Amino acid sequence: MARPKEFDQTSTLDRAMDLFWRQGYEATSLSDLERHLGIGRQSIYDTFGTKIELYRQTLDRYSAVPVSYLLSRLEAGGANAIHGFFQRLIDYQAQASPHACFMVNSAVEVAPRDPQVRSQVTEHLRRLDAGFRAAFRRAQAQGHVSASGLKDPQAAARLLTSATLGLLVASKAGVPVDILRQTAEALLAAVGIPKRTFS
Repeated sequence: MARPKEFDQTSTLDRAMDLFWRQGYEATSLSDLERHLGIGRQSIYDTFGTKIELYRQTLDRYSAVPVSYLLSRLEAGGANAIHGFFQRLIDYQAQASPHACFMVNSAVEVAPRDPQVRSQVTEHLRRLDAGFRAAFRRAQAQGHVSASGLKDPQAAARLLTSATLGLLVASKAGVPVDILRQTAEALLAAVGIPKRTFS
């Protein structure tokens, strides 16, 4: 009979995600993972595979939990949901030590040389685009898009998706939060979402 694993795989995966998120893929060594996860290297290999396989699993975990939560709120709402999405993004970046976005970090660092990670990032962008498209359509149906705003939900979604990535990269580069707020306000005005001030 196989010996049962002496650690919880889900919480271990969450800790690995936290470490990769904070340090990046290349800067995280297997020794770092051993110390942070509290398990030996062989247990890592036996349970999660190689370092890149573990990394891919942490991306899946990120997509399944925090990303799915945010997207479900976006898809279920209209103009308020779009505004709320950017408000939460800015609130997070205003923290003392934000990690930016794990998926964006992966897109920049790992996706260019790993096809599977690139596919995971592409799927994330597809889901984000679909969420914005659904929310924008609902905003239009509710009469919450100004006459001067965009008419095509797909065009609006692509602009909002691209802007989300731009804001996250800008934050990672050290752009002040007040500039992020101003940018988000200008963005929503451009697509026709009612003007609100981001706190």
